[in-house]
Amino acid sequence: MSAPTSDQIICFIDLRTDAANDTLGCLNECPFRRNYLWGSTVDNQSAVRTFCAMEKVRAHCNCGKAGVTLSAMPSTRFRCHCTICQKVYGSGFSDVVVFRRGQVKPSDPSQIKWTHSKKITPLARGLCIHCNEPVLAYFYGILAFMPARLLPEISLPEVSKDIYYETRISDVLDEVPKSSGLIAAYAGLSIPFLKVMLNRGHTLP
Repeated sequence: MSAPTSDQIICFIDLRTDAANDTLGCLNECPFRRNYLWGSTVDNQSAVRTFCAMEKVRAHCNCGKAGVTLSAMPSTRFRCHCTICQKVYGSGFSDVVVFRRGQVKPSDPSQIKWTHSKKITPLARGLCIHCNEPVLAYFYGILAFMPARLLPEISLPEVSKDIYYETRISDVLDEVPKSSGLIAAYAGLSIPFLKVMLNRGHTLP
């Protein structure tokens, strides 16, 4: 087993306690189980305890060369059906989660190129310089967007809104509210975005 690094926290679980099985069960169900390092130690030659060390969550593009590091979990998610997102993502829509800017950062900024779809736009898109896949975007320099597919499905919040639905390639048959046009997009996402800016969210060690 590897030694924990400086951005890890060690949690000890005393297997003699009634809560041990519940705690271990929660850890086994954690969507970031792969980020846990496991082992055991003996305390005073009597109690064997299991411990884990959890790293900050890291995600990367398909080629693995451009990535991001998360210090919090997302609470807001939306889908955009605009023609620009369709082109950039190579899909019928973009499906992104939202953070405050400092909660998600490039692991290696040199592996990301920044583009703007228009001369005047609040959105700066970060693409892998090798595979051209989107990995991060900054909105007004305050919020950060990240493709939802870079995270395990179990860790994702529910989609709160479909925007620019008038340019959709195909219908999305679910109960998520749909809106058309710029004004409706801003109106529909203003409260979710405000919550992201005001709340710290669930931070990671």
